[in-house]
Amino acid sequence: MAFGERQPVHRTGSRDRPLPDEVAPDRQYRRRARAIFGRIEAAADRRGEAPTWYRREFGPAGGVNLAEPGPGLYKGRLGIAVFAAALAATTGESRYAAFAEDTAAPVLADLDSPAPFEGRSVGLGPGVGSIAYGFTTLARLLDDDRYAEAARDTVRLVTDDRIERDDQYDVLGGSAGGLLAALAVAEGDDDAAVSRAVACGEHLLDGRIEVDGARIWPTGMDRRPLLGFAHGVAGIAYALARLSAVTGESRFREAAVEAIEYEHRQYDPDRGNWPDRRATTGGEFSHGWCNGPAGIGFARLGTRGTAPTDAVETDLDRALRAVDPASVSPYDHLCCGNAGRIAFRLRAARTLDGPSERSARRLATARLRDVGADGVFSVPFGTRHWVDPTLFSGTAGLGYVLLRLVDPDVPCLLLFE
Repeated sequence: MAFGERQPVHRTGSRDRPLPDEVAPDRQYRRRARAIFGRIEAAADRRGEAPTWYRREFGPAGGVNLAEPGPGLYKGRLGIAVFAAALAATTGESRYAAFAEDTAAPVLADLDSPAPFEGRSVGLGPGVGSIAYGFTTLARLLDDDRYAEAARDTVRLVTDDRIERDDQYDVLGGSAGGLLAALAVAEGDDDAAVSRAVACGEHLLDGRIEVDGARIWPTGMDRRPLLGFAHGVAGIAYALARLSAVTGESRFREAAVEAIEYEHRQYDPDRGNWPDRRATTGGEFSHGWCNGPAGIGFARLGTRGTAPTDAVETDLDRALRAVDPASVSPYDHLCCGNAGRIAFRLRAARTLDGPSERSARRLATARLRDVGADGVFSVPFGTRHWVDPTLFSGTAGLGYVLLRLVDPDVPCLLLFE
């Protein structure tokens, strides 16, 4: 499909159909991950010092624009590099590590100047938190101290001024994301990173408003709190619960529990889901990681040990029922599609006694068979002739999840641990 042709409309639901009982062997998941990398590598423009891509996205005035990936994890260079680094870690092949290093090199070089980071939020989407967490993950996968040092340098950009300007609060755009990034860096016993996480947590406590008897965050356009992981209550509560576990301060845990109880009450038993309150959805019910039960389930998995309540366990059961392994999303990407749903079922199976990892593998196997030998998976702006290489909105995220099926030591990105 050439540029300018009609793009598929983004759909947030799922379609039910029988899935095969058998599952693909690990070698098929690894082979498809390599094939995804091959398409990403072939689509790169190598005329400069580092590979780059021209991905399609909606422009601010409508229509579709071309844009190079930004620096961060979500839709940027570090996300593509993380996928290549995961391939290096699981296969032992140095060419993947070299590609990851080449892709990350411009971001590493930018740390010498503050200009590329001006105006960025603290979150895990386009913000400096995304860059810090991306470097931390590269350091783990490649066992390279350069990236650990870069992560420590970047988390210092989660400054008091940036935090104070934050009015989004959520994981992708706001202080909850900066908090999670700082905690990931702080695992290296970095007291400065812990202090940045605490500053983000203080901002989250101060930014709450009262809605229906609960103190939560005005993340929606009309200041009505959104639900879910990426933009809503689930992700913020998870971040605060993580902070409470690190600092021992109960006020962060208490805020997390209050928020979880609020979100618990918003569940619609008739639809078996939580409503997606974003203005762009028109009140639909989403099914992915960003705003659906996969993300809420992930958040509850992450808070079981730090904020154990009946609501956490009930919501986890609800999420497992909602993320049905016998249904397939129209898209495959990590944020809103099948990759996020596979990742949730996989993490639940590896964390809990009940769910089977086979359910995640059945869904993954179904998608491998659907796309056939050419391996063109469905992402919002990707086509047979145009690759979106990014981690959360493109094909790299699906390749990463396929590697998680093969190797449990590959980090689980969707909890930003």
